Amino acid sequence: MNLKESVSKYIEDGGYLDEILFFAILKNDISSLKEIIRLVDSDHGGGSYKWEIKYTAAFAVLFWEEEGIEELYNIILKNPSHPNISVISTVLSYAAAGKIENLPFKFNSYSIDIPNKIEKFKTEKIKIKAQSALIDLMHNVETEDKFPISLITGLTKPIHSEEAQEQYFAALVMRWFHFSNYSTEKYKDLIYKENLSEEIYHKFLNENPFLLEAFHSKIWSKPRFGELLQPDFVIKAIDNNYTIIELEKPSLQIITKNGNLSSHATHAKKQALEYREWAISNNTYAKERFSDIWRPSCLVIIGLESKLTESQKVRLKQENESTQGILKIVGFDWILNRAQATFENLIKYGFKQTP
Repeated sequence: MNLKESVSKYIEDGGYLDEILFFAILKNDISSLKEIIRLVDSDHGGGSYKWEIKYTAAFAVLFWEEEGIEELYNIILKNPSHPNISVISTVLSYAAAGKIENLPFKFNSYSIDIPNKIEKFKTEKIKIKAQSALIDLMHNVETEDKFPISLITGLTKPIHSEEAQEQYFAALVMRWFHFSNYSTEKYKDLIYKENLSEEIYHKFLNENPFLLEAFHSKIWSKPRFGELLQPDFVIKAIDNNYTIIELEKPSLQIITKNGNLSSHATHAKKQALEYREWAISNNTYAKERFSDIWRPSCLVIIGLESKLTESQKVRLKQENESTQGILKIVGFDWILNRAQATFENLIKYGFKQTP
């Protein structure tokens, strides 16, 4: 009987799970990984023992390292059931903490020398991959609920590792700020597509505001400034500083070949400064809707900085320095790079506790 048949028979009738996992891990190929993923994803007849099976199979998936973690996350995208969310988020938390040996219901076949092999699950590469997958999992399940039951209940599980629980809680906090590597990758694809309307970019950024301001407290999409003015976004950061954002398209030019701002960039800059002047001149009125707003900064997002020559990049830098922090002109890829750096630094440093 081949592995696929063995897994199908086990899901239907039960049997010896360790033998199946042992054989799959020895083969250690893609087809074997797919079969173990079936064991993780299956409800196993809904019996109470299904939890032990799913945890054990999910642990075995880690033998495929980064590829295995990716497949665990893909289960959630395809089948975000409560058991799948609960099991996979727990396994990722322990892997992210480097404490996988404390995971309940581990695969216990010592015939493949697990006590020694388990160390390869605790490398920095695996921890970062697990942290990233855990954050994306938190972001992409039950998106309509602020406090999804399938995630909140994870905080009440028995504590086998405080470090793993810290990873779980930190990822849950990241959900609150809408951080998502998955969304960042989608944004990357979007900005390099041709002939898309400005409204498509506006809609995506409105749904993923961490791209505009990592730690925002509130965002307004196309608010009214009086009767005639309407910026694309107004963002209030956690420190109460405001930014007015004027959005164009990635396909537009930032700097001309002659080293001047393009007509589109010049127009966007003029509009952004008009919005700022309105907020300053009508501050009492503005504060009725935007509490504590005072001399907001401006951000113009237009074009792609990767398309600029070195001399054009210098000119853009000079242009931004000339406004003394009042207004900054950036490309859509500058937003991408900042979001990626923020995400990577939060994973590398934001999850670590200082003794």
